[in-house]
Amino acid sequence: MSSSLSPGSAPANLLVRLRRLAAFALIAPERARVVRPLAAALAIAGATAATADAATLTGRVRGEDSGAFLLGATARLRELNRTAVSNSSGEFTFADVPAGTYTLEIGFLGYRDRTQSVTVAEPPAPRLEFTLAPDALTLGPMVVEGTREGQLRALQQKRSATNIVDVVSADAVGKFPDGNAAEALRRVPGISVEVDQDEGRYVVVRGIDSALNTVTLNNQLVGTPSEGGNRGVAMDSVPAELIARLEVTKAVTPDMDANAIGGSINIVTQSAFDRPEGFVYGSVSGFYDSFSERTSPNGSLTFGRLLGDDGKWGVVGAVSYSLKDFKSQTVNQRSWANNEDTGGLWLPLSQQSYDYDIERERIGANVALQFRPAAGHELALRVNHNEFTDEEDRQSVEFEYVRGDLTEQTATSGANSAGRANRQFRDYNQTGTIDAASLEGKHEVAGDGTLSWQVGASRGEREVPLRNDWEFRSSASAFPNTYDLSGDVVVITPVAAYYDPAQYPFRRVRFRNDVEREDVYSAQVDFQRPLELAGRGGHWKTGAKFVSREKEDDRNNRNYEPEGTAFTLAEPGLAGPEPDNYFNGLFRFGPTLDVAATEAFFAAHPERFRFNESGSLSDSLSSDFDATEDVLAGYALASVDLARAWTLLAGVRIEYTDTTYDAYEQFEGVFSRVAGGRDYTNILPGLHLVWRPTPRAVVRFAWTNTLGRPNYADLAPRRAYEESEDFPGVFSLSTGNPDLEPYESMNFDLSAEYYLKNAGILSMGLFHKLIDNPVYQNTVLQTDVTFDGREFDTLVTSRPENADRGRVTGVELNYQQFFTFLPSPFDGFGFNVNYTLTDSSATLFERSDKLPFFKQADSIANFAVFYEKYGWEARVAYSYNDDYLSDVGGDPETDIYTRGRGVIDAKVSYRVTPRLKLFAEFLNLDEEPLREFTGVRQRENDFEIYEWKARFGANFNL
Repeated sequence: MSSSLSPGSAPANLLVRLRRLAAFALIAPERARVVRPLAAALAIAGATAATADAATLTGRVRGEDSGAFLLGATARLRELNRTAVSNSSGEFTFADVPAGTYTLEIGFLGYRDRTQSVTVAEPPAPRLEFTLAPDALTLGPMVVEGTREGQLRALQQKRSATNIVDVVSADAVGKFPDGNAAEALRRVPGISVEVDQDEGRYVVVRGIDSALNTVTLNNQLVGTPSEGGNRGVAMDSVPAELIARLEVTKAVTPDMDANAIGGSINIVTQSAFDRPEGFVYGSVSGFYDSFSERTSPNGSLTFGRLLGDDGKWGVVGAVSYSLKDFKSQTVNQRSWANNEDTGGLWLPLSQQSYDYDIERERIGANVALQFRPAAGHELALRVNHNEFTDEEDRQSVEFEYVRGDLTEQTATSGANSAGRANRQFRDYNQTGTIDAASLEGKHEVAGDGTLSWQVGASRGEREVPLRNDWEFRSSASAFPNTYDLSGDVVVITPVAAYYDPAQYPFRRVRFRNDVEREDVYSAQVDFQRPLELAGRGGHWKTGAKFVSREKEDDRNNRNYEPEGTAFTLAEPGLAGPEPDNYFNGLFRFGPTLDVAATEAFFAAHPERFRFNESGSLSDSLSSDFDATEDVLAGYALASVDLARAWTLLAGVRIEYTDTTYDAYEQFEGVFSRVAGGRDYTNILPGLHLVWRPTPRAVVRFAWTNTLGRPNYADLAPRRAYEESEDFPGVFSLSTGNPDLEPYESMNFDLSAEYYLKNAGILSMGLFHKLIDNPVYQNTVLQTDVTFDGREFDTLVTSRPENADRGRVTGVELNYQQFFTFLPSPFDGFGFNVNYTLTDSSATLFERSDKLPFFKQADSIANFAVFYEKYGWEARVAYSYNDDYLSDVGGDPETDIYTRGRGVIDAKVSYRVTPRLKLFAEFLNLDEEPLREFTGVRQRENDFEIYEWKARFGANFNL
């Protein structure tokens, strides 16, 4: 029997990746400058390595209440003034410990400290086991396993870290405080989220676009299913039930990926070795949307256990299912202008109204197989599948009401002698998946060294098997109307004919499908060893990483127009019913489209439709592109305990990036394939200084340098001309820009933290970012211009370009406290408040004014009140972010902003037994809309309304 690999097979692709890795390893002489600084750093670090014949002292820490190993526990050898931190398996290590007797102190927030005398005679030193008793975690007859338990774990990990980190942790039964990962992260200081249909999707760290964050799954880079060539990872693609904790690093160290101008977010799943006694937990629940008055099922199950009598093997498996069936409505005032057509006053030239009916389904599964063949050695194989499906029915009507003659105009009202309306229906199904597999290992080598490695492959894919857009449009002067600007939404009152289906002839239908795919292959190796410098302990670490990405976007359109005399929406059965009480009764929507009837009409009467070949070709090819991106990185760092309570970590990371792009160029209806690409090298030093004046106080300073690679779609050499349908002779030219420079950011951070008893913290953080080469869309209108050898009366060009520099400066304040000092029953209360104030600016192109940084909210705030006692847990939370810039116009009057938004959520649960908890969660109780405006708040754009939602069910722990 023989086997072969086809060029398109997964093994063949992997071989290609490995060949590229080998090619990078044999760096050409002209690239030697990339590795020389790294080699020098390695030589310095290696020269400081300790060689004394001393013992290695190891230990393991677990909690008495749950039996789980404790991540982030601090171990301190008092006489040597050396500190170690436990890993996710509760293990800590002191290398090169001279013979003698020492006092070992173990601490973890929420648990009583342990002190033990340890004697080290000669290698090997004994392995120690510690069990910490909870400190005031039992309130009344019930053990707290909710908000406070998760916060204790999160704060301890933050306290013990060298760099600036925030953590959100699940509680003892794997339950997050919010429905998805993005919503949970919204509670972290300095973080806001971009929402889609009232649900958090993209995470914005300190106002920096989500595309400029690194998102990893168990430290593995993953492909993104995001739309339109965006690098941002949709955090709602991964079900929250599968996550053990979320780690947000705001100041990265040299051993982390440098594409982290905002920060680095790591999604961590469960480990079998975290709880060696095994665990099984899950939930059964329902999701209710008050707008649609529909309920849909949800559920999850996670298990883990050690295998065999010796407990060397461990397995974890988890599945999650979520279905949301809900509605929303949007009114969009489009294209605000003040010209002679609008009487010199600001008016939107059109208004588009939407009625959404959405079914959103998530399926998640992960499996981990872990093996510890001997002490100091561990292997793990992890496989993850996450699937996110949206089925969206969208009715819409666009009304170009400012046509004909404008009369009776005042500052807030007027009348137009004509208007044109376009009624549409979109049947839209899309599925986003993230599949990832990784193999990793960690080994104690060379006596006191640690070798870690990981190889992985991931695919992020967004598939749109169906997107059908039907359009029926009236004549250009069909509907006289009046308008009223006095409210938040422009109220337009048309004549009665506006609601007559016979007024809407068929215009076109477009059948479309898309596949957007990103494949990511990665391999990394790290080596760490203790060092002694001038009598001070510490460690040095070095490593290398290779990442190869392949990104493609492929669209196919089949567009049809009417053949002969167009039929109208009044054709029997084509018109659907009008939505009741649309937008809370503010105005009437009018007739809708019955999609089943229109599709049946298309199948029964093909002679009434004409295939638009040129339009189909243009829509199919204009956005297509292929991209490859290879990154070779290396780093070296050293961490040293400078003096009592002072730690310094310093190092350098070097990343070499090589990119190629292919896309289509369109000119006069002819498409040709064009290519582009570039390579560049970034040298990125970093320094972290930590001072711990008391066991509960930590002060950190960080100077870091990070980068941000532009979105794939911005780099693709796409180029297309299009003539306006409504204004003949007006052309637009849209292009990509493969010559874009990457963002480069120099970051300064200073934080001070004081940890209170019982899951409390008082902290302040200052940050300042100087960002070179930010990317903005540059749109220029030119008249009587010659371009590409062609004369244009009017040409609007749009292309992403690098601006000069941006600046982001801010302060983060955080206070979290449980009032255990109050008399019962008030000792169950607690609260959390954090506030981030930011100032930012950027100078763009020909504009003389300074703009805020893209997506930078000046204020972000969170406030929550908790109660935990007698098995009850309750929370009311408020989350707010200020206005932020979402689209740049030609001047301040046409810049588009997303309006500030504050959302109230609530949760209540009761632990019926130690293994069963009933809960109810209420989302967006204040029914806060999502809004945009142009220039000033009075000029509303999008105004999207929702109603409150709820989850209710049970968590169980078997």
